[in-house]
Amino acid sequence: MNEYWRLWNKPVHNFLVRHIYYPLLRKGYSKEVALTVVFFFSALGHEYWASVPLGFFTVWTMVFFILQAPLMIVQKKLDMV
Repeated sequence: MNEYWRLWNKPVHNFLVRHIYYPLLRKGYSKEVALTVVFFFSALGHEYWASVPLGFFTVWTMVFFILQAPLMIVQKKLDMV
C-alpha cells in the first residue's frame, strides 16, 4: 500500500511530502503522526474535489481514506517482523 500511494500520483505526493510531511518531521513530530496528517489533508482535498462536481458531501469517503494511514503503519511494522 505504501508503494501505491507514493507512485500513483507523483506531483501530489511530492507536494504533500515537501509542504506537510517534512515540515512536521522537522518540528519533532513522529513519522506516524506526519503520515496521518498528510492523509487527513489528502482526504479533505479528495472529498472537496469529489463533492463539488457531484453536488453533495459524504463524510464516509473521507473517513475510509483517513483510515488507510493506520493500516499503512501496521503494514510497515509487520514487514519488519
